Amino acid sequence: SIEDLKGALYSLIKSAIEKRLEDDCDSLVEKASRILNTNGWDADDFADEEIKKVYYHFRIPLENAVFTAYSDVLLEQWHDLIEYVSKYLSPYSTEYHHSWFKIFHSLNSKNWELSLILVLLLFTLPVLNAAVEEDCFL
Repeated sequence: SIEDLKGALYSLIKSAIEKRLEDDCDSLVEKASRILNTNGWDADDFADEEIKKVYYHFRIPLENAVFTAYSDVLLEQWHDLIEYVSKYLSPYSTEYHHSWFKIFHSLNSKNWELSLILVLLLFTLPVLNAAVEEDCFL
């Protein structure tokens, strides 16, 4: 019946997502939390390692979509984004989702295109945002 097929399809999709994330799920969520939590940004080289590792985790789909290859351009954009946020958005006193809204709607957002694609990917991970919210209160 259609209901049985729908249930089977749902199970297959869920299994595929879990398999894709299971190897490094906790680590990936931790990296995503650190990147997305604008309240915790504290230095020019903030989260460089996390950005690199998240990129390499999703390297194949990113390269198929927009990235030709990993380059220093991604980190340059990331550093420019952090500098802008630190200078103009008061990330320490603003909830992270408000900061990201302002970042994505900034006139400068085109300058951070690769970084923002990576951030969008992180916002689509099938996890709760509790880790990000928890970090904001620590």
